[in-house]
Amino acid sequence: MSGGVGHDGIPSIDEPRFARATDVNLPDCERVFGVALDGDVRAYPQRILVRHEIVNDV
Repeated sequence: MSGGVGHDGIPSIDEPRFARATDVNLPDCERVFGVALDGDVRAYPQRILVRHEIVNDV
């Protein structure tokens, strides 16, 4: 019986690159997870997080 992905089997994103929303051309149907904290707003595309699950950006 498989227990799923092994230790370190899902790579994190350790040095993410961000762009201004006005500089990104995403389709209207693109799902993103948005985070707003202390005036800083970021969006993480679901299609990226499906493969990585963790973004170390602090």
